[in-house]
Amino acid sequence: MRCSAFLTGGALLLALALPAAAQTLDTAAKALTGQAVAAADADANPIVCRDEPPPTGSRIGGSHICMHESDWREQDHLTQQTVDKMHNPESIITSPAMPPTGAKGH
Repeated sequence: MRCSAFLTGGALLLALALPAAAQTLDTAAKALTGQAVAAADADANPIVCRDEPPPTGSRIGGSHICMHESDWREQDHLTQQTVDKMHNPESIITSPAMPPTGAKGH
């Protein structure tokens, strides 16, 4: 009699513990999946460090800058756009108060 009560109680505890264990495993699996996704993102967009030269005429040394590869690409693109605008004479706006270059005054 005691043996069957013990087995019944054990079966009840096991029945109650299994869903909780399954939920814990599910939560752990989701956490591992999230970590795997984060690791894959980090691999796809690694951090790259560059040594920047010191400013012209400065006695202070250059700097060491680290950013994600996508941030470097964006900065390089913006820098190239700025250079292209500076090389394009149509993009230069002159003030109405300033005479065009080469104009003779009175």
